[in-house]
Amino acid sequence: MTSRMRLLLIGLAAVLALALVAVAACGDDDDDNGGNGSSAQAEQALLDAQRAQVLATMTLIRLEELHQIDEDAQPAAEIEAGWSGAVTLMRQAVAGVDWPADLADGGAELEMTLMASEEALDAEDLQSFKAAITDAHTAWHGFEHEAFAFIAGEEPSEDNDARGDDHE
Repeated sequence: MTSRMRLLLIGLAAVLALALVAVAACGDDDDDNGGNGSSAQAEQALLDAQRAQVLATMTLIRLEELHQIDEDAQPAAEIEAGWSGAVTLMRQAVAGVDWPADLADGGAELEMTLMASEEALDAEDLQSFKAAITDAHTAWHGFEHEAFAFIAGEEPSEDNDARGDDHE
């Protein structure tokens, strides 16, 4: 997928999130429910904005091909062009999410592992990068199914790997 398409996807998700927050902030001035509907609408809008953020970030991680970067890095003899930009973009996206409470720990772990990957690339330390990008890949898979369940409004399943190990 081209960079222009990636940016468009991220931009659309951001516009959706901002629009939902704006609708919640405006509320319904002639509320017939004594103010209760406005609060529920605001909570729903914030939840929808969180879902949009999580969806945009999880999609970006797929588009930037975290899985493929990890696979390509393991046998690599040198750092490939493009890894740094992709890892930085993924880290920035993860850092910008207002993770829901159930996903906050997984989001924080993914951010830390992507930051370690980014630092290894900045230091041009391929061996450290190989370990860090594997950690980031593992962290992402550790909570991606829960993230998509949150996006869909479902309870996460007990089987964290419902789609199988080979799904990318």
